[in-house]
Amino acid sequence: LAVVAQNNGVNISRPMVRIVGNEKGPYLEFLDADLSLSENAGRQIVRIIDPTKYNMDINSIILSD
Repeated sequence: LAVVAQNNGVNISRPMVRIVGNEKGPYLEFLDADLSLSENAGRQIVRIIDPTKYNMDINSIILSD
């Protein structure tokens, strides 16, 4: 589960994302991943979700460091 943190002007399907959790639940610390890098070739955006369904505060996620 991730939030798009920064768009990619060259390839919109490969943005910078902040990974916030997985099927087991939220992470205590977030992981940033640039999907345009070859090291992240196995990661992809599968679908768009409603953040309220997961009780996510998008602003706090994006602004956290």
